[in-house]
Amino acid sequence: MPPWHACSPPDAAGMGAGSKSVKSYTPPCKTLLSSFFPLASSARRLRRSNAQFIPACKPLRPAPVTPAWIPVNKMSGLLLNCFPVEVQPTVLNLPAFTFSSWDEARAARDERFRGFSTYRLQAPERNIRLVLLSGPEITGERQSWELDVGFHPTVGTRFIEQALSDHLNKLGLDVSGNRFEKLAVRQDPSFTQNVISLHTGVSFKARRPFAAEPHQFALSVQWEAKAFFSKSLSDAGLRGISVGLGVLYRPSGPAPKELEPYAGRFLGRVTEVDNDLAVVSCRDHAVRSLPVHQLYLEARPEAIRQYESRAGRRPDGSIWRRIQQLSLALRNDGRRNESMSRDRLDQIRSLLSAGMTQQLTLPVRSYADCAVTIGLSPIRVESEEKW
Repeated sequence: MPPWHACSPPDAAGMGAGSKSVKSYTPPCKTLLSSFFPLASSARRLRRSNAQFIPACKPLRPAPVTPAWIPVNKMSGLLLNCFPVEVQPTVLNLPAFTFSSWDEARAARDERFRGFSTYRLQAPERNIRLVLLSGPEITGERQSWELDVGFHPTVGTRFIEQALSDHLNKLGLDVSGNRFEKLAVRQDPSFTQNVISLHTGVSFKARRPFAAEPHQFALSVQWEAKAFFSKSLSDAGLRGISVGLGVLYRPSGPAPKELEPYAGRFLGRVTEVDNDLAVVSCRDHAVRSLPVHQLYLEARPEAIRQYESRAGRRPDGSIWRRIQQLSLALRNDGRRNESMSRDRLDQIRSLLSAGMTQQLTLPVRSYADCAVTIGLSPIRVESEEKW
């Protein structure tokens, strides 16, 4: 039945046209009509008048058919914030140690090789191999293992992110990260504020997008503008607005073992606070009392808004507006930046290039002699569509 065919109500179970117990009827083609015809929103049910069902909308016309002779439109020029990357050589000779189980290999990684960058895999003989990627000088007996980054793309992506992190660190950017992405930023000198500092830079993540091309990697990069509270909750003003807001955990020394995963990261929300201690409802569902000098407000819009409402707005505009200008979402005159995507891409290329024009070759800190080459021309997407 074509979708524009009129739907007749059923004649069974009191739903016939002559039944007086029927109040309304929803046609079985309701979903189909709503999906394909914009005018079908007014035809969601059939109304009953004088014991007859009357459609609630005008008859619908058949959907237009696209002639086969319309040419294919080839879309090109779509640039992504992604750059091609190669790891050379693709086969690396790395030191390795063999263990009988995953638990034994994990215990060795956490204790004996704590200061090393490692990678675990299951060897063909069913035992577990702990491969050392980088770290201090190795003493004692060890094996060698040839590892192909095409078959183990995690190693390739880690080498790419490590090499770029070292490069940006040398350029004066502070590099941090988690399992999702790396963040490299530096403070913006045009913004002076004792409590809040603004930073610009990039976040990046290396990927191996297609298994069919095992040695072709890509680096996705985003332009970032971030705000950070430079003072802890030791500040009386910040302590006064902290209840209900999220905090970052920045210990002055080694963190307790249960808090090690949260060092330098989001810890939870403040529920109570006094002069020296703050009660935090943590991400692991535990409630802890911690010194206020180890806790920093997370610079979310709500926290910035509360801080500005207490401290007063700056003469040159709000902090959030300045963040949007640094992120290139707004122009300096406060209007929307219509060329935001292009401007962000230009800023990314300028930051990564370091004076290069075509590609950037970076050494990798590893037991194997290898390097990473990043192409500075972004990946171009071409797609074909019929219209």
